Amino acid sequence: MLIEDAGIPPGTFGNIRFLDSGFKGSRVYSAIDGGRVVAVKIIDLDSSVDELAEAEREVLILSSLRHAHVTRLMRSFVNGHFLLIVQNLYSSLSLYRLLEGGFPDGLPELAVAFVIGDCLIGLTYLHKCGLVHRALSAAHLLCDDKGRISITGMRHSIAIAQGLSHDFPSQHALHNLPWLAPEILAQDLRGYGRPSDIYSLGILALELANGKAPFAGLEAEKVLLYKLRDIVPSLNASKCFREPFTDFTDRCLQYEPENRPTCIDLARHVYLKQVKKYSSLWRFIHPPKDIKSIQEAKQSPMKHTAEGDRATLRDGNSLSNDIHWSWEDSDKS
Repeated sequence: MLIEDAGIPPGTFGNIRFLDSGFKGSRVYSAIDGGRVVAVKIIDLDSSVDELAEAEREVLILSSLRHAHVTRLMRSFVNGHFLLIVQNLYSSLSLYRLLEGGFPDGLPELAVAFVIGDCLIGLTYLHKCGLVHRALSAAHLLCDDKGRISITGMRHSIAIAQGLSHDFPSQHALHNLPWLAPEILAQDLRGYGRPSDIYSLGILALELANGKAPFAGLEAEKVLLYKLRDIVPSLNASKCFREPFTDFTDRCLQYEPENRPTCIDLARHVYLKQVKKYSSLWRFIHPPKDIKSIQEAKQSPMKHTAEGDRATLRDGNSLSNDIHWSWEDSDKS
């Protein structure tokens, strides 16, 4: 495929390689941009009016955020009817891919605590910015080569006024059903706010511990019924996590939003205290092949080379072929 057909202006990036297809047909490429290895997400703005509105919101939100535990927008621009969003590539491994590829039965207890702790720091920042994420899941957490966790999937987030929102998600709700709080699914006059993310955090903790999302494999109608009847998932019987983990998830999964702790409350929980002195997930598990490839590449800087006007997308074996970038993997649960 010619790079101009893919929406990439000729000469803008070097060493362009296709990585993955994302949410709603978006495409993700690896490339060299000013000497840095980057990921370029390309959205076709002609695909639908809704896609244009969501893309605009995603860029607007990303451009306003600056935090170590939230994925950062490097730049964005429009080329014809394509929107290009450029971010660092080294934050390339989603926790969904990590579970799928190496931990189908879940992460060790301390590894789960570390991931949740990092996620909680990022979530605290988002809440201070007046945002509700609405789609916390393993697919929307990225791990970089240093073992640090950052939150992605910001296209699903929403700014809330006076602590509550009545803007109920529709298009992505089915994909994210296992993680959504009961008050979002109820779609009543009470609305929802920051506590809905706390519920999702509890589901995320169980997903990381069990290796798959709670309610996985069940029909959507049954999952909805379970949630609205306050049927709470739990740790698999085969797992031997200690009581602080169960207490942490139980607090997050309270049916009534007002009974759930805040991010600040959870940051003090004993379950997370045991990993606060560590700064890398790789202290608890071995880095997978994807991450080792990135670490080696960063030790040998790649040169930026401009592509010709009729350059084609490369498909040979390379670093990027071993990388599993996850921008919007919520439909893979």
